[in-house]
Amino acid sequence: MNKNIINIILIASILLISISNCTAAENEFGIVNAWSNDEPATVEGMVLKINEPFTVKVTIESKIDGDICVQLYEPLTISAYEVVEGPSEIDECIDNINIESGWKTTYVWILKPNGDWTNANAPINLLVKFSKSRDDNRTIKFTIANPHILNEQYLDFNLKITNKQKLEDKYKLHLEGVDVDGSHAWIQLIKKNKVVDNLVISEDGRFELYDGDILIVDGNCSAIFAGLKSYVIKLENVKQYDEKGNIIFSQDIVMLGIKKKVKNV
Repeated sequence: MNKNIINIILIASILLISISNCTAAENEFGIVNAWSNDEPATVEGMVLKINEPFTVKVTIESKIDGDICVQLYEPLTISAYEVVEGPSEIDECIDNINIESGWKTTYVWILKPNGDWTNANAPINLLVKFSKSRDDNRTIKFTIANPHILNEQYLDFNLKITNKQKLEDKYKLHLEGVDVDGSHAWIQLIKKNKVVDNLVISEDGRFELYDGDILIVDGNCSAIFAGLKSYVIKLENVKQYDEKGNIIFSQDIVMLGIKKKVKNV
């Protein structure tokens, strides 16, 4: 290991020590919570391969009238991640202007290691700046996760996320739409190109889809991502049943996505 790499690691270690580990952070201006892969920050012990996706979720509540800047950032001089889906790129500030006290919001990103930094840890950090005025502001910052990145390819990750999941017996699970703020999604159960059931679901909600009186598919919606160019929903513990209630399809995670419609001006 050369001297430059050793210096980078030392700098990263100092930065990590200076950022407190926490499930939630709070000051007189606001409250911030964060998770990675549904584990509360700061997440240690995570091991990732190159191109292996993971999620970062942040919730913010304001106690003030003013502005809030939200930023994911990396303390290393080498960028270890890229954004697959999310409301911003790494190091890009999301500006919320003229918000009111009591304002709440949630952001979710899908990230993946890009392969430029391996066989070492690469923290992903959060900075939230609350501003009452130009000279009156408070900052909350901490490490959301500190994954160890292996020098191995994650071969199962396909960046092409479609709006359909093929099931057994000629059924399909279909994402029809997502509302503008990314809080609800419209899913359909299709058989032979005919919609047999549909449901509006929300984040952290359970869903069940039927064909007549027979339960065909159930599962949980763990996240709805409002990205820069598309919407993606993450479904977990998805199971399909036959007429006798036997499980004929099971998948831990199903990702469905649709592109945002762009209006011509």
